[in-house]
Amino acid sequence: FSYLRHHNTESATQLTFSSLIARNDEYSRQAEGFELGLEHKIYLRNGERTRIYVSGSVDYLNKDHRAETNLRIPEENRPEWEWDRFTRLVDIEKRFINFTPRIGMEQYITKRLVLEAYTGIGMRFRNVRMPGIDPETVVPNDGWFWDSEGLSNSPGKNFGLNFDANFRIGIQF
Repeated sequence: FSYLRHHNTESATQLTFSSLIARNDEYSRQAEGFELGLEHKIYLRNGERTRIYVSGSVDYLNKDHRAETNLRIPEENRPEWEWDRFTRLVDIEKRFINFTPRIGMEQYITKRLVLEAYTGIGMRFRNVRMPGIDPETVVPNDGWFWDSEGLSNSPGKNFGLNFDANFRIGIQF
């Protein structure tokens, strides 16, 4: 759900709330959480049917779910690559804070129906925890070029890039 408030013909602020829906697949079981977003838009072009804008967006994601994770059993006097491995369903707590400059367009399809598309690249602070699991026992990525499940669920705190590309459909009241 979003609320967009136009301050004048040159700017607007949008507040967004999203509730997560669990898909219960192998990547995200029993997912619960929400996302809050605040975006300030400055219109570069404000036509009757089309608006082009630049914006700054701050988002907070709070997500808890369960996922199958590969773990290893530490053994004394043996190197890590020889430790026994097993798979376990673990709890994962994710907290992300994103700051993303965006460029976008709002297109009025009818007098009240608006289609919006935007893209942007920004920064993300990522804090992922697995309560009760020692982060040293989590098996890292197997070396593939891109492992979205492993990268997203691996425990730790760090900064990274955030890439947004999305669209919204809205009704103007």
